Amino acid sequence: MSRLLTLLPGLTGCVLVTVIAVLLGDHLLMGSVMLAMVLGLVISSIRAPSARLDPGFQCAEQTLLSLAIVLMGFSLDLQVLTTLGSPGLVLILISTLSIAVTVAGLILLRPEHRTLSVLLGMGTLVCGTAAIAAAARPLSAKRETVCLAVAVVNLLGLVAMFLLPVLGSSFATLSEVQAGVLIGNSLPAVGQVASAGYTLGESAGQTALLMKMARILMLVPLLLVISVAVGRSVSVDQGRGRVWYQNVPLFLPGFVLSALMANLAPIPVAMMSVLATFGDWLLIMAMAAIGLRLSIPRLLREGRSAMLGASLLLIVLITITVLSVSLVFP
Repeated sequence: MSRLLTLLPGLTGCVLVTVIAVLLGDHLLMGSVMLAMVLGLVISSIRAPSARLDPGFQCAEQTLLSLAIVLMGFSLDLQVLTTLGSPGLVLILISTLSIAVTVAGLILLRPEHRTLSVLLGMGTLVCGTAAIAAAARPLSAKRETVCLAVAVVNLLGLVAMFLLPVLGSSFATLSEVQAGVLIGNSLPAVGQVASAGYTLGESAGQTALLMKMARILMLVPLLLVISVAVGRSVSVDQGRGRVWYQNVPLFLPGFVLSALMANLAPIPVAMMSVLATFGDWLLIMAMAAIGLRLSIPRLLREGRSAMLGASLLLIVLITITVLSVSLVFP
C-alpha cells in the first residue's frame, strides 16, 4: 500500500497529461503519443516537477511502457502476411537491409551516436514511437536519447504525411495500390499512414495500412538482432559482462504471446480492442513521463545530429520504396 501511495502522485500527473493529449492530439495532427511527450517536456522546462513525483514517472516510463508493448500485440493481424504475399515481404526485406546499411554508415561516421542511430532506424523502419521505446531497453538508451529520437521521427513523419500523397499522385506510372504501398512502407505512425493513404482513395488507404501492419511485425526479429549484436557490445563497453540473451527485454516474449493469442485463441474481438486501446493509453502515459523528466535545453545538444540522421533514413526509405514498388507490385 505504501508503495502505491509513493507512485500515485507521479502517475496522477501522467494521467492528466495523457487525458489532455488524447483530447487534443488528433486535432493538432501530431497524434496523442507525440503530444503527451511535448506537453511533458514543456511543463518540465517551465518548472521542474517535485522529486516526490519521480517514482510515479519512473514506473510509467519503465513498467507501464513494457506493458504497453506487450498489449500492442493484440492489435496485430498476422494474416496481413498472407494478404500482401511475397511482393510485400520482398519490399519489407529490401527496406530493412537498406535502413540497416544506412544505420551502420551513421554509426561509422558518428560512433558516439551509435544508440541514437539505432533508435532512429527502428523508429523510421518499424512503427515510430513504440519501436523506439522497445529498442531503448536492450540498448540501455538514455532518456534524452529516446525523447530526441521520438521527437524527430514523428516530426519528419508528420512532414512526409503531407508530401507523400503529392508524390504518389505525381507519378503517372503508379497505380492507386502502388501509391498505398509507398505510403504504408514509408511513414512511421499508423495514424499518419491512414491519413495519407485514404487521401488517395479507398484502395490506397487499405493497402497502406496492410503494409504498415506488416512492418510492425518486424519488431520482434529486429529486437532480437539488437539484443544479440548491439546490446551485447553495449554491455561489454559498460563492463557488465552479460551474455546476449540477458539483453532481450522481458516484454518481447509477452508481445509475441499476445500477438499469437490475438490470432489463434478464441478471444472476443471487443476484448482485444479494449486491450489494444488500454495499451495505447499506457504508451501515451509513458511518453508523458519521459517528457516530464526532461527539459528542452538538455535535448538541444544532439538535436542537429538527430535531425540529419533521421532525415537521411527517411529519404533512403522513400527512395528505395519508389524504386522498388513498380517492380515488386506490378
